Amino acid sequence: GAWSLHPVQIDIAKRVFSPDPADVAHAQEVIAAMGDGTGAIMLNGKMEDDASVKQCHVVVNLARQLADRDPELAERYDLLATDFAYARLIGDRKKIDSLTDTLDHVVLDQSERLERWAGLVRELLARAKDVYVYANNHYAGYAPDTIRDLVARVQSQP
Repeated sequence: GAWSLHPVQIDIAKRVFSPDPADVAHAQEVIAAMGDGTGAIMLNGKMEDDASVKQCHVVVNLARQLADRDPELAERYDLLATDFAYARLIGDRKKIDSLTDTLDHVVLDQSERLERWAGLVRELLARAKDVYVYANNHYAGYAPDTIRDLVARVQSQP
């Protein structure tokens, strides 16, 4: 990471400290090809061994951590490695609790974020067999309505 003094430095810091999407894709390919991570293989004309697969795990894990915090990076990294995807919409407990005493209705407008999630879910559905999304009540105030809203957005065409 890095300290930033001005907002224009944020994009520069992201480029410097985030793995390149091509490196993440290569790391995923090595991990998939190496199986249990022992031995050595030739992949795309390059030898890959247990040391390189360990480094590939570091790259992919870093990409996952960054993607969890930054929707822009999540879009750049292709991190789907199974036939299903899982997302959890976790909210700010203190904020929701300050807005309501009962968790039985939506109290925080998350429309913009839900629209981004809907786009990501649509993309995942094109590549994965199943996509599971869970929301807690602290995401917007009432999880069932949050999920209903997301499902409606996913089912509508952008």
